[in-house]
Amino acid sequence: MEIRRKNINIIILPLLFLYLFLVYDVDFKGPDMHSYFSYTASLVEDGDLNIINQSNQLSNYGKFVSKTYNMPSIRDCGGVVLWLPFYIYAKIVYFVADEFKLTFLTVYSFDTVVKCVMSLSTVIFAFLAMLLTYKFCRIFFPSRDSLSSVLVLALGSPYLYYALFEVGNVNIMASLFCIILIWFGSYILTMNRFYIFLLGVFFSICIAVKSDFLFQSVYILEIFIIFFLQKRKDKAVCFIFGFLSVFLLGAVNAYLMNGILFTKKAFFLFPIAHFRYIYLFGGPFDYYGGIFSSSPVILVCVFSFFYVVMGLMKKTDDIKNSGKLQDVYFVILSGYLCIKILFIGGFFSYGSDLPVRLLLLDFPVFVLLYARLMQIRKNYLKRLLQSGALLLISWNLLHISGYMAQLDFYYFIPDVSLFAKIHTLKNISYVLFNFKDLGLKLKTCLPLLLIILMVLIRQNLKPVKDAHVPHAFWRVS
Repeated sequence: MEIRRKNINIIILPLLFLYLFLVYDVDFKGPDMHSYFSYTASLVEDGDLNIINQSNQLSNYGKFVSKTYNMPSIRDCGGVVLWLPFYIYAKIVYFVADEFKLTFLTVYSFDTVVKCVMSLSTVIFAFLAMLLTYKFCRIFFPSRDSLSSVLVLALGSPYLYYALFEVGNVNIMASLFCIILIWFGSYILTMNRFYIFLLGVFFSICIAVKSDFLFQSVYILEIFIIFFLQKRKDKAVCFIFGFLSVFLLGAVNAYLMNGILFTKKAFFLFPIAHFRYIYLFGGPFDYYGGIFSSSPVILVCVFSFFYVVMGLMKKTDDIKNSGKLQDVYFVILSGYLCIKILFIGGFFSYGSDLPVRLLLLDFPVFVLLYARLMQIRKNYLKRLLQSGALLLISWNLLHISGYMAQLDFYYFIPDVSLFAKIHTLKNISYVLFNFKDLGLKLKTCLPLLLIILMVLIRQNLKPVKDAHVPHAFWRVS
């Protein structure tokens, strides 16, 4: 029986990735796809990040440059490093096809082939992020709760939508960086100074990929407080040196591109200077573009955070047992989310995108909070949460479908019928169940697909204890 179960586990991951491969969209469309595609092309073709030669939006804005003769942009370009191998792969494939007159491939344009391969990269990043999040979650919680939490957050938020359909975004890639940062950082209290220096370097790289990682500075600051309480200021200094080594290079890059330092970081401060436009509590709950109203599972995760905080406040005398120390870790890790949700909900809820897109970076943290809430001891509350997960997923899918049908622009009108909203579910079914452009995918990405499937099939899944595994974060003297 054990051998049979192991064999089933070995084929689950390849089948899951094969499903994602069949349904993903190949057009690399997304919120900022023009910028990211142009950055990657510029790095390969010109050896720089000046996208004035690649951008197809110049006809709309004119050929304007900064004082450093670069086309200015506020987009984060650190993720180009991971898109770069996929662009080069597509370039080599198309070159070989052109040299050997393989008309079955050259019938497509070069941009079409590159976008297909780069779209697959987003699928790979999402798959790895979900897999690593599941494995990290299993350190603390049973396997079933960990798996269900990953699935609820993937379907109860626009995570899969941006992983499979609007794939031209950096948020999915950032979620992969997030789980690596969390897992690496969970050992910070037992690390030596060299590894803490590397952690500072990696945190700065994360900010280069997505400036939203700046919100996690709250988490880092809390760790610094622990360092000072332990009288280990040397560790804090090592982290700062590691962080500045890459962050200052990013400032130089921002100056070369835009003529000013810290472009995207300054962009975050602009709304604060115009505080009269803040909708602190109205924004997240707004019916048109609110974070909680579009994806209620985020509200459940926020409730889980306060549930854990109240649990810690009730019993402070037994804080050193494993369960309580885990809760302390979760509070330290996820405390910044409340600030981020209020900030994004107050400033950036309205617009042409799904509002939760700006929170997809924090997908691993939401999974941990949801899994923690599933450990509630009252059986009727746990069953209510399990049955309510279907409602959370259904509402989110309904909202995404309405967004795809541009029905979200009419949500502020009271007389929009429920039937009109339900009728749009065919849009999300197209995202999740329609096999798209299989011919193009197989002609361009078959070698990549076979390599990934072989790696997943050969992977030996080692057994992991279900819950409350001792972890380095609280193995502190």
